[in-house]
Amino acid sequence: MSTRTTHPAPDARHVRIVEDGAPQIISIAEALAEITRAQTRAGRRAVREMSAARSTARIAYRDERGTVVLRPATAEDIAAAADAAQGRRPAAEILAADPVPAGRSVYEAMPGHPASRADLTGSAFVVQERDAGAWHLPNHDNPAHLTRAHVANALRGISKRTAGRARVSMDADGTVYVSDGRQAARYLPAELIAEYIPGQCPGCRTWYADNGDGPCPGTTPASHA
Repeated sequence: MSTRTTHPAPDARHVRIVEDGAPQIISIAEALAEITRAQTRAGRRAVREMSAARSTARIAYRDERGTVVLRPATAEDIAAAADAAQGRRPAAEILAADPVPAGRSVYEAMPGHPASRADLTGSAFVVQERDAGAWHLPNHDNPAHLTRAHVANALRGISKRTAGRARVSMDADGTVYVSDGRQAARYLPAELIAEYIPGQCPGCRTWYADNGDGPCPGTTPASHA
């Protein structure tokens, strides 16, 4: 068991990872305290295995704490933690999430509660359309980024075109779903997406000004739901 540690700057931050889970941002004082505690005579009784160098350590506890990794936080770690604290998640996770049960249409299983354009809360949205039971981004020549006014106008137009038959709902995270029974779309609040940039396709992170008019890689244009 190595006992070598150093003393980083007081404002340094570390991450604590338990059993390969999500990194938790902690202070350097907390990280060093855990390392030091695990090296004491009393602390070693609860440690099955440990390695430490500078302010990085891997501690395999004998109890329910499991295996803990402590290391200096990178800029990416800190940005990810800030996103998580504000409810933002990676684009791939947001875009792939689907609360509509398999085998059911959006019209049959509208997520959330009934809503209207007056209930819109976000200032910017990302639109996805439904095809073959999956959500897809529009082709690159039709950017997915929409303002609140764009979404309100789209909902107004759908309601008028279908003589009020279209259904609109809002999920707990502010995502708006709309379907007329044949077609469906959803409008994801852009604030949910980590590192979101309006001029970029959130699916492939290419700039709309440069990526041509084809579909986002791995997606196909949506038409029916």
